[in-house]
Amino acid sequence: LWALLGRKTRARELDIRMVLSALTRPLLGRAAAAAPLADFSHEAVNMFGNMRTPAALVAGACLPLGFAFAFTSKEDTPQLRALKRANTALGFLAVNSELLSVVFATNAINRLTDEAGSATVMATSLAGLLKHDAFQQFWLGVYTHFILGIVGLVAMVGIRSWIAIGPRLGRPVLMLTGAILLRLIAACNRSVVVEDFGSGPGGSNFVYLVARYVAVTVGATWRHRRLFDGLSLALLAAALVTFARRWEDLGEWDEGYLGVE
Repeated sequence: LWALLGRKTRARELDIRMVLSALTRPLLGRAAAAAPLADFSHEAVNMFGNMRTPAALVAGACLPLGFAFAFTSKEDTPQLRALKRANTALGFLAVNSELLSVVFATNAINRLTDEAGSATVMATSLAGLLKHDAFQQFWLGVYTHFILGIVGLVAMVGIRSWIAIGPRLGRPVLMLTGAILLRLIAACNRSVVVEDFGSGPGGSNFVYLVARYVAVTVGATWRHRRLFDGLSLALLAAALVTFARRWEDLGEWDEGYLGVE
């Protein structure tokens, strides 16, 4: 009899625990989901600062690689002229890309410092703050332009090595340059920034990050009617179309160019 009563008591206790667990689980879930807001402006300033200084250094390194270079001449082969022009174009793009990264980072740091302690910088995490409408375009622009500038830097090193070594031994150099660039993008694909901002079908990668940056820029331009952003995007599109039509002329010689017949 006592054994029977003990089993019934334990069964009732188990039923009570199960009922209490079912009742309290939603409450605990809501409490965990509603994480407290905090000021992450200081951490965000450090993140932007970590990108601004390297971007300035890369910009300085790209200047001599892109422009301390002999102009094309009539005596150059079409291949050599194409390489020289490609090198200068990459230098132009890389330097300006890194300068954009520096400017975006500086603007973001100034705003974060000014808004410290306000509702604008309150978030549940640092990633949440960087995804805020006020800072998302800054952060995507800083990281995207920084990586694109480094890609240009590596490509210029490969082109100058090709020219210095010659086409026979230069081809392995270009192959190694391609391997380094792919390795660089692969490292970016495993970064926290790409994982947080570059998600897409099949996972996260740098291509999705660039696509999101473009989408955020276009969306912000349209919503806020930003004239200069709109003109910038229009000129970018026109430049890409013009290059696509004339890329075959990269190695051609223009008579009378630079006053040389």
